Amino acid sequence: MRLYHYYLFIIGIILLLSTLVGSAGDLNAPDFELPESMRQDWNRMHYSKQDALDQFNEDKLGMFIHWGLYSLTSAEWKGERVPGLGEWIMYHACIPRDEYAQLASQFNPEKFDAAEWVGLAKNAGMKYIVITAKHHDGFALFSSKHSPFNITDMTPCPFEPLDLLYKECQKQGIGLGFYYSHVIDWYDGWCGEGGWLDENTNDRNRNKSNPMNNWDPSDNTRARYFQGKSYPQVQELLDRYPKLYSLWFDYWYKGKYIKPTESFKFYKLVYDTQPRCLVNSRIGHGLGDYIVAGDNEILTTEQIMRWETPGTMNNTWGYSKYDNDWKSEKELIYWIVNIISRGGNYLLNIGPKPDGSIPEGTIKGFQAIGRWMKINSEAVYGTNAWQIIHEGASELTSKGTLDRQEKGFSTTITSKDIWFTTKGNNLYAIALEWPDNNRLKVKSITPARVKEIQKVTLLGYGALTDWKIDKTGLSFSLPKVDLNTIGCVIKIETDGTWTDRPLKRM
Repeated sequence: MRLYHYYLFIIGIILLLSTLVGSAGDLNAPDFELPESMRQDWNRMHYSKQDALDQFNEDKLGMFIHWGLYSLTSAEWKGERVPGLGEWIMYHACIPRDEYAQLASQFNPEKFDAAEWVGLAKNAGMKYIVITAKHHDGFALFSSKHSPFNITDMTPCPFEPLDLLYKECQKQGIGLGFYYSHVIDWYDGWCGEGGWLDENTNDRNRNKSNPMNNWDPSDNTRARYFQGKSYPQVQELLDRYPKLYSLWFDYWYKGKYIKPTESFKFYKLVYDTQPRCLVNSRIGHGLGDYIVAGDNEILTTEQIMRWETPGTMNNTWGYSKYDNDWKSEKELIYWIVNIISRGGNYLLNIGPKPDGSIPEGTIKGFQAIGRWMKINSEAVYGTNAWQIIHEGASELTSKGTLDRQEKGFSTTITSKDIWFTTKGNNLYAIALEWPDNNRLKVKSITPARVKEIQKVTLLGYGALTDWKIDKTGLSFSLPKVDLNTIGCVIKIETDGTWTDRPLKRM
């Protein structure tokens, strides 16, 4: 066990150093080296969370929720559609702070039902939920003593949604985490001094070289914002909700606006109050407990740490009446299978309407996932990546939320496309297409890799007897059965003598 922790320590140092080197030219370069005492403290705190990280790997699937004042706009401002992500509308439309704050008087989600939201996640086989407690617009979905820009002080809503979600998650056995935008805050934050200003701050299509509010900034400095709002509000969440699954920070923006010592302070604040609460990598400077991929991106199996892909149901995160381009059942399962076969978790987003109801397209998608998970969850929960990820020609590449909107989902999937996961002595071969002739061959499972097979099972059906293995692969006949979902998953029970062992992650 000591050797294991030694390796984890070395890995942590490598990850931290690589992050610092990559950020050397950024805003706070003179302070980019984390003091040795803090680095050692982080290693101690992080390695103490192994049980929580093991649970994170066991859970695999989660529901992301983007919901706030931006939901009221439905991607439209003053009668005009605003391009870009719905939850970034304050930024893209350069909305003055006072004007944006007036939305709060309309926020009264009469159709909000915590049991429905949590039940939707649970019935889809998801084990945890992360909701935007405060997004970049600075509006808090919880009462706060450190900024009046919150649901209690500014809206007619007679209840606190986070309170109800917290209680309902505990009731239904679902973990609850909070998204918190710790650096960007367009209402109470600073203008991003030291960063790169855009050439035209009124251009709605500008890039995010400076994601801060430089069209109508508050008079806060960076120090006053961190000390007066960001740190205290995180502490409020930790004190008020004592059994959190995670704090999902967003985002550090390559170190331009936050120092390593500040990222460390956020991490330690969480640990000192809730030692098991996981922290994601977007806290900054390599100080997260697990890696978060870019939005709608899938990492490779080369990642040493546990990781997660946040993904959308359509092409935006917050609610937009213009975006009904919902992922199909096959596309959703394709994303799940691609991610878990590489050892990752999938955090799939919903964008509820401002009244608290959930769009029908979202409900249908989650129900489709539930049908597939009801039969095949054994190949998902607690599994790891095998040395062989996938056989076949299908390949998914995505480089961001808008990538799918621009390119669509045109990947061709056939019965020759097989993905793999592993757990214990079992291998799982996952196909998203049922073969026309009911005969399937898995070319990667040969006597050279798997010495002895004890049993072959079709999940949702039972044992298969008509199978054989030779140097060309494992082949078998499938029964003529309707599993009421797409594809099939084959469980291969072995004696554990493999030449290709599962990948190890911390």
